[in-house]
Amino acid sequence: MARFNEIGTATIPGNGTRLRLLQRNDEFSIKIAGAPGELMNSRLHGSEDALATMAW
Repeated sequence: MARFNEIGTATIPGNGTRLRLLQRNDEFSIKIAGAPGELMNSRLHGSEDALATMAW
């Protein structure tokens, strides 16, 4: 399996934590540096679909 490559970072205002944007082939992931787990992933989007349904 291919590894994720970091393609961008941003600092969260107010606390200095870094967000990381990663890419593996056609998959993207957003993670917080130093914390386990992902905030978002282009392959796993069930919670986003549920929120869109609730808002509709």
